[in-house]
Amino acid sequence: MSYSSPFNRLCIYFFYDKDGKVDRYVLKMLNEMRLYCSKILVVSNGSLDEKSRLLLSSASDELLERENVGFDVWAYKAGIEKIGWENIVKYGEVVFMNHTIMGPVDSFEEMFRDMDSRELDFWGITMHHKYDSAPKELYAKFHCIPQHIQSFFIAVRKKMLKSAEYRKYWDNMPQIRSYSDSVCFHEAFFTGHFEQLGFCWSVYVDTSSGEYSQNPLTFAPKELISKLKCPIFKRRNFFHMFRDLISQSVCNQGGELLDYLDKYTDFDTELIWENILRLENMGNIARCLNLNYVLPRNYRTALETRTKTALIMHLYYPDLFAECIEYAKSMPQDADIYFTTSSKEKAIMLREAVSKSGITNHTEVRTAENRGRDQSSLFVCCKDIVEKYDLVCFTHDKKSPGSGSFISGKAFSYHCFENTLATPEYVENVIKLFEKNSRLGFAAPPPPYHGLYRNTLVSPWGINFENTKALAKKLGIKSPMSRDLPPITGYGSMFWFRPKALKKVFAADWKYEDFPEEPIKEDDGTLLHAFERIYPFAAQDEGFASGWIMNSDYAALSYNNFYNLMLENSVSPEMILAKKLKKTAKKFLPKRYWSAARRHFHQ
Repeated sequence: MSYSSPFNRLCIYFFYDKDGKVDRYVLKMLNEMRLYCSKILVVSNGSLDEKSRLLLSSASDELLERENVGFDVWAYKAGIEKIGWENIVKYGEVVFMNHTIMGPVDSFEEMFRDMDSRELDFWGITMHHKYDSAPKELYAKFHCIPQHIQSFFIAVRKKMLKSAEYRKYWDNMPQIRSYSDSVCFHEAFFTGHFEQLGFCWSVYVDTSSGEYSQNPLTFAPKELISKLKCPIFKRRNFFHMFRDLISQSVCNQGGELLDYLDKYTDFDTELIWENILRLENMGNIARCLNLNYVLPRNYRTALETRTKTALIMHLYYPDLFAECIEYAKSMPQDADIYFTTSSKEKAIMLREAVSKSGITNHTEVRTAENRGRDQSSLFVCCKDIVEKYDLVCFTHDKKSPGSGSFISGKAFSYHCFENTLATPEYVENVIKLFEKNSRLGFAAPPPPYHGLYRNTLVSPWGINFENTKALAKKLGIKSPMSRDLPPITGYGSMFWFRPKALKKVFAADWKYEDFPEEPIKEDDGTLLHAFERIYPFAAQDEGFASGWIMNSDYAALSYNNFYNLMLENSVSPEMILAKKLKKTAKKFLPKRYWSAARRHFHQ
């Protein structure tokens, strides 16, 4: 560090991780703070695993593990008590900061150089601006949520540290039992309280112009970094609540921030991925980062690919052989193609159809037992070949006799095939997408939205949450799973995947006997539908993200359909579906879906 601070500085760093693990972004932050602090105390709410305990101990001067109570506020209080008031007042400045921020994007030198030169009693990095309405705890004192320093980083200097008011603040701090308590009794309270007592404060990142909303770090993180030299960003930018974002914006913040960090800074975005994929729900991640990929249908974005690729296609209906084989011809010439079917007689017919099709790829026709449908084709019949490839596309023929009408089932098949194997150009673009995005492990067409398939929008889980959760437990998959967030999966079981992303699913040594016997009167709620939803969680457990893919023509069609549906009803998509649900639940949804659908609309 080229700048020598005039302050003898202590840092009390609050840390929490539900698994008791410490990720690299925390170590990066602590190693940076070492350059500006004479002592670092890490206060961990909850116990740590041995490796993480050693890592935090090596990155700090002292480590305090305590019961996970009181959120960050009581962790800071415990830190003060650990150091002791008689020692706290010896420091020129004490920084209270926590694990909810990532950084620094560059370094903290410019920030500390600037703030050290100001005559202040306390300061922070960013501000949350005034909000007129307030919980009763704040309204009684301020009649609003006052503008305040965001509490993930607050520095307090000697004059205030030595004051009776400051010690009284911590001695009288009530027990913090919720996030709301933390905000009302500390974060939104602290700044205004000590300002009224005559203490002087400021923030490093000046958002007083008002152009960045009440919470600039949430709603304009890229702008704060690129224009105002903000050195940090929130972890939550990558999994924030969708409804909060959409209430004020088009939800572009997380994706734009990640892209900016990756392209224009030296910050290693792998630190972000390894943390959020371990801890957060893929549904929130996908929405915040817009993991929807619209790829050209009729022209290539690049001519060369280096990925060893295969197609596995299960064909049950002989009358669909020719139509499905035409889609198989979209695969690159150097890709291998495996066809499976349900009997020796069909296998003979399928080989003849493949021979007549003009496919020049290496092809193989395999016979699978008529049990487990397309899933057993992939995880039993073709298990032995999957690990030879970097990337695999899996598809199957589809009639969907339970869809209510022939045209509705055919539309579902069109939806799936057009967004997995539309054209040779589209397929090459999908392969390049995986080459470009090393963290992408699974990609599938988005949920269908027509006819009875609207059920997947109304109730993404249906009656399949518990059986999917049971399957995850059996496979040792620990990715966060929530009834209230949709799985980013391929409804209809057509998708692209990296074999190493579905490693735990293949490792289970499935047998045909594990699947329900045919004929299956109702496959909903069975292992078949649990499989359909387990894929993104398996991928996330291996450190991969999942997303939805569409060809450009289909994306335009979908936008047309959604846009006109909204105009027709003059309300939000959620209101449309809620309204239709109330009127036609008995007609469109089996009774077993009703409670799940009601819960979905009360989010």
